[in-house]
Amino acid sequence: MTATRAETGVIDLTTTVRFADVDVDTAAGIAEQLDATLRSEIDAQGIATVREYFVRPVGATVQVGLRFVGMDPEYVEDTANDLLQAALEDLRGARAGDTARGKRTSTLLVGA
Repeated sequence: MTATRAETGVIDLTTTVRFADVDVDTAAGIAEQLDATLRSEIDAQGIATVREYFVRPVGATVQVGLRFVGMDPEYVEDTANDLLQAALEDLRGARAGDTARGKRTSTLLVGA
């Protein structure tokens, strides 16, 4: 008799977002706002495979981490791109004319 085991893959994606002309204090404020817009986008897009996430300032940049559980690795990066782009657009609208034009500068994918 063989046991069948259902495996759920876990993939962590961490990316750094840089904002033009932003100092450390401003980055901390942006991180707080991005945290809220990211949660809103995860809910709005119904991405149930994002089980955990974090947003934290790292110097004058903001680091975002997403944990995908049970998603086909082929779709993780595209889903993360769509999610982050929407959250950054929401953030830009909330900051109206501020320097909140975020650009992703690096991404690390673990577990794919």
